[in-house]
Amino acid sequence: METTPLVNDEKQIQEKVTENAEQTPEPSSLDSSTDNPEEKLEELEEVMEETQSSVLNPQSSISAIASALKSDLKAQVEAVLFITDAPLKTGALAKMLNASYDDVQSALVQLIQEYEDRNGGLEIGTDDGYIIQVKTQYLNIVTDMMPLELNPGPMRTLSAIALKEPVLQSEVIDMRGSGAYDHINELVEQELITKKPQGLSYILKTTKKFQQYFRMTPDASKIREKLQEEAIKRAKEKKKLEEEASNQMPEENQEQLPVTN
Repeated sequence: METTPLVNDEKQIQEKVTENAEQTPEPSSLDSSTDNPEEKLEELEEVMEETQSSVLNPQSSISAIASALKSDLKAQVEAVLFITDAPLKTGALAKMLNASYDDVQSALVQLIQEYEDRNGGLEIGTDDGYIIQVKTQYLNIVTDMMPLELNPGPMRTLSAIALKEPVLQSEVIDMRGSGAYDHINELVEQELITKKPQGLSYILKTTKKFQQYFRMTPDASKIREKLQEEAIKRAKEKKKLEEEASNQMPEENQEQLPVTN
């Protein structure tokens, strides 16, 4: 039985491939307008090299996917920091987003740098975790757009919540009395605190609006001092308004107006 001799000569291989190329339909990926067999062969070789490269060296594709995922993680971290009511630690973010600690930390570093480079009105606060907040120099604009109408009573209840948060509503009632129920509802309406069921009571926490308005710090003594000053200020304003209203009433109809504590 005769065997076909092996073709070892490069020229013969070239002729063989050229002959087959003329007899076989051209692949759709090749330029059909090219009639030169050698040019068709070069195109075929390029396609084969690209295919082989993607199969044998998938690292470039993996790197591209990894880069896209990291970019998406950074966007997720930014979204969480924007809506959170309180600063979040790196570990909490990693658990929330089901990501590794190192990846979240890397995303945070990039975000902080981007916000600094942007030089806008927002920043990523890092005093006690991470949160997107208004820069100090623009707080007056923000607070003017969300004025608070709180009497001294609700203000003192707010102070108690801020100092002990997260705190049970029942504990606040024990500290401030039954009138604090109305205070708490008012604070929820003003979006200064959140109220979520926990057991037979509710858990109370301050919100981002509260933090931006009062520019809170982790130092409890400073929180107490700031809120007490605000409560005193509002008490004086209320008393002044009541005195002015009393002076404008006819003498026979004047009655002492009650003062809310």
